[in-house]
Amino acid sequence: VFRIGSVVPVSFVGFLYTSFGVLFPRLVRSPNPAAQEEGIGWVGRVVGWSTGICFAALALLGPDVVRVLLGRDSPTAYHILWIVSAALAVDVSYHGVVQVLFARGLQGRLAKYTWIELATNLVATAVFVALLGPIGSALALALTILVTDIVGFPIIMRTRPARHRHGKPRLVMWGSPAGRFVVLHGVVQTAISAALM
Repeated sequence: VFRIGSVVPVSFVGFLYTSFGVLFPRLVRSPNPAAQEEGIGWVGRVVGWSTGICFAALALLGPDVVRVLLGRDSPTAYHILWIVSAALAVDVSYHGVVQVLFARGLQGRLAKYTWIELATNLVATAVFVALLGPIGSALALALTILVTDIVGFPIIMRTRPARHRHGKPRLVMWGSPAGRFVVLHGVVQTAISAALM
């Protein structure tokens, strides 16, 4: 039931990430960090508007999608589809900033972030599935995204790296508070466009 409810939103996110991967080299080709961030911000806004519309449409058509995939109605699968769509619509907005950090060689900063995300998801999944069944798994995903993206990501990104001992500056993490940047260049657009649907 969880697979039926989650397969379409997860596949759509995979398509978005692949599309972004095609554009990404052009977005970060400038050696100027401010120009890179401007390009990521522009794409983030465009992706935010489009993901809000697409995920809201998917949620509205959820009963039909479930019926096609499962061959019958399943309110549980529909609720899973709705929860997973909402959670992934928010998560997509963070992809651009994370990819720039990899391009700048700062992936080490995300190592703690990955472990926090994994631990949160495992604990939340075990607890919520035991309490709520398949819907619990979707709620665990939503909680994980809330904790890691909305709370954890800004905390991890709030400090800039210090200078090397030899006096050479390290690469800039992000020119402005990264959490606020993602909210203003993706999350807000996603929420508005989904609400308008």
